[in-house]
Amino acid sequence: MRGCLIVLTVALTLSDCQKRIPPEYEYPQGWVTAEHPTAQARSLSGTVLDPSGAPMRSVLVERMMPDFKKRLAATITNERGEFRLHGGAGKHYLRFRYRGFNDYLLPVVVAHSSRETLLVKLEISN
Repeated sequence: MRGCLIVLTVALTLSDCQKRIPPEYEYPQGWVTAEHPTAQARSLSGTVLDPSGAPMRSVLVERMMPDFKKRLAATITNERGEFRLHGGAGKHYLRFRYRGFNDYLLPVVVAHSSRETLLVKLEISN
């Protein structure tokens, strides 16, 4: 029984490490920065799609300061294009980046009474 607990602890620790984003992790800036109007959502989670509507894996999703110059938190989308960041009710600022795509800036008001989830569609840089 003790051996099972050690294996479980190691497995949980390794899986947790894969979700952390180093502070210096960055994609190059897109050719165009597209600023979008404020969205309302239930939480700082959602899905990122490519122009054809297919889910995008490994998109860098950052929670930023209001001027979009300093990162507060970051994650990467999973194989289904899904992401989740921590953040309570109120206004947040998200930036989405992926190589070869325009940067996508999105202010989000989190209201737990909202039924909306975030759906972001990135555009290819020209």
